[in-house]
Amino acid sequence: MITESQIYWITRYDAINTVLSVLTVSLAVGVIFLSVGFAIYPIAGQQAYNRSEVKMPSLYCQVFICFVLALIVSILLWIFIPTTKEAALMKIIPSLANSEMMQKKFPKEMEEIYELTKSALKNSQRIKR
Repeated sequence: MITESQIYWITRYDAINTVLSVLTVSLAVGVIFLSVGFAIYPIAGQQAYNRSEVKMPSLYCQVFICFVLALIVSILLWIFIPTTKEAALMKIIPSLANSEMMQKKFPKEMEEIYELTKSALKNSQRIKR
């Protein structure tokens, strides 16, 4: 049985995916800017200080690593959190497939209706050809 809480969270999955996509794009832009900073800093540092060896500040490296890790986590969450449609299908299909109606044999009238529908569909396909 599906509870009210499950229905609520199923409907919230699209909003969660939207937030994660915005977060992922923002983090990707941040990683790109920090990577450009990594590339430019040694060149700028050599020109500014006239040193042969310029080291990156450790805080800058820590921020870069945090951004990369956050980007990886947000990408994984974005990939593995289902959309509303996917979550609904994951809840509904098993409950339908495991229901008593699907497990029991159909009554004779239902079988006749099924066979008539099946033959009508076959006939309509033959007419179209």
